[in-house]
Amino acid sequence: MNKNKKIIILILLITTIVIFISLSIGAVKVDISDIIKILKNSILKRDNNFLNIEDNIVYIIWNIRLPRIIVSLLIGGMLSIAGVTYQGILKNPMADPFILGISSGAALGATIGIVSKINFSILGLDFISIAAFVGAVSIIFIVYNIAKINNDVPVTTYLLGGEARVKF
Repeated sequence: MNKNKKIIILILLITTIVIFISLSIGAVKVDISDIIKILKNSILKRDNNFLNIEDNIVYIIWNIRLPRIIVSLLIGGMLSIAGVTYQGILKNPMADPFILGISSGAALGATIGIVSKINFSILGLDFISIAAFVGAVSIIFIVYNIAKINNDVPVTTYLLGGEARVKF
């Protein structure tokens, strides 16, 4: 087995351990053995009544804690992909959303959303989140157009365009 496979197996093992610890810790303490029984019976589509585990514990594990853990893993994965994308596009291992002003644009959009006191939601997203997204995308568009030179966008001018927006 090569070194990369060992590292991936180690990371998966650590992730699994952290998931089980996260499932057991909370306002209601649950034993790891009970968690394994609940997950096994739910995955195999068996009835949980014969487990001698209260229904509220099964509900807490399956409907509250596990979805939150899965969403946390997905969000962490998406953030890491976004970070790698920044680093790849900008050819800079220290790149982050603050360099191009995207975080500032999102903050401006969220501030406008808060101050405007508009209250609606679309697909579970409220107006503040939508305004933050629009602010971030607007800043990307502005910085890209500032950096454009004869239909080409060199990385250095892209970075300088991102830093120039801070001065406005």
